[in-house]
Amino acid sequence: MKRIGRRIHELKLKFSNMGIARKIMFLLFVVSLIPLFCTMILYYNLSSRLVRSQTTELILANLEQSANNVQNFWQTYEDIIQSIYIDDFYGEEMQPINVWDSNNYQFSKSEITKRLENIVYTNKEILGILIVGQYYDICFYDSVTSSSQTSFCFDTETKYLRTNAYIKEAMEEDKIVYSSLEHISSLEFGSKDVLYIACQLRNFESFDEKPMGCVMLCVDESALEDVYGKSNTNSNITMVTNEFGDILSFPSASLAGVNILEETVGVKTEKDEKTGEEIRAPADQEEIENAATIFLKQRGYLEGRRLEAVSKEVRKGTCYVINVQNSDYAMRNFSFIVDIMVIFTLLVGIFCVILSIDFSRNVDDSVQPIISAMEEADRGNLHAKIEIRGNNEFSRIARQFNKMIVQIRVSGEQEREALLREKNAEIKSLEAQINPHFLYNTLDAINWVALDRQESGLFHEASQNYHLS
Repeated sequence: MKRIGRRIHELKLKFSNMGIARKIMFLLFVVSLIPLFCTMILYYNLSSRLVRSQTTELILANLEQSANNVQNFWQTYEDIIQSIYIDDFYGEEMQPINVWDSNNYQFSKSEITKRLENIVYTNKEILGILIVGQYYDICFYDSVTSSSQTSFCFDTETKYLRTNAYIKEAMEEDKIVYSSLEHISSLEFGSKDVLYIACQLRNFESFDEKPMGCVMLCVDESALEDVYGKSNTNSNITMVTNEFGDILSFPSASLAGVNILEETVGVKTEKDEKTGEEIRAPADQEEIENAATIFLKQRGYLEGRRLEAVSKEVRKGTCYVINVQNSDYAMRNFSFIVDIMVIFTLLVGIFCVILSIDFSRNVDDSVQPIISAMEEADRGNLHAKIEIRGNNEFSRIARQFNKMIVQIRVSGEQEREALLREKNAEIKSLEAQINPHFLYNTLDAINWVALDRQESGLFHEASQNYHLS
């Protein structure tokens, strides 16, 4: 603190020793530019915060809308499954299939297939719908193949159906099972990204604890993208994942089988209470957001120093709609305005500098003649004179200086004349005192002294010569 105080004192002293022109130039520069720059910085901070807050509010509003759309998307297919679940028709028709009643087996399959075909045609996003019996007998309709015999969406072989994780989980637990994003393809029908939704079927009339089968929908992922992807721009991307970090939908790219946690921060695991094996554990919302930000930056989908993620949970935390925004991109247009302000500020600053230099030069031109005349007068030149220009304060000072110099010069001359007269008077007084009588008496006294010393002859001759003269 002492060092800082000493430094401030030195600067104050240095400033106080500066010339008036430099002081004025410095003060004009400080008074004009510093408030201008401070105002610009304050404007930039307030405006940037306002732009960011408004952008964030817009993103949150779009995210809320997208999350509602995604929720409605899932709800549509949940309602379809629910309608099948509670429809007695399927319970009645599944009985001949599950007991292998040869008389009604094919008829029941045909009737179920017709119902499934109607559902598919009513909902264009459903690529296929499959019902599996207790012993893995199947009824399906596939809109891609337009057939109930060959399927693009499902592997209808019994050995696959028995090992299908979604069917197995749906058979074991009375809940709707959602798949991660999967990519299916064939030489004849091309390729698609799809999502599977499965749920067990029960016959409520028989009160049988064992489910009578399972229903599975194959949904086109592009349908999910359509409900949220309209808000995507060059500066932000919206995506959908499940609670384990598996991508369920991603705009304009096929990312089936990709897990954002696995590629970034790592997948969380926990022990299964039944088997004791390590299984994936659901991540919390903040972990999903951080992983999405890192994933998009690593993959090059978004660039920028500041990527901000916000998310909204769907299906009670089992699905997340995530938006990642490039804040730098959002501020790009604002930065253009700031650049214009900086250029304007620099131009104003240059004008202020030129104005302060010109003003200080005028002040210096007015002050320098006064200082030069004062220095001449200090060296004894009482004929120094300042040329009077204009009618400002400096011209008034110059006028008073010239008048003062004249008065000093007149006073000096009068003082010299008075001193000269005084000296002349003193000389005349001394001359008046020195007269012949006084000189004779002096010589006579010297003569008597000389007589005393027996040297009277010389002084007597001098006395006689004085009288003769």
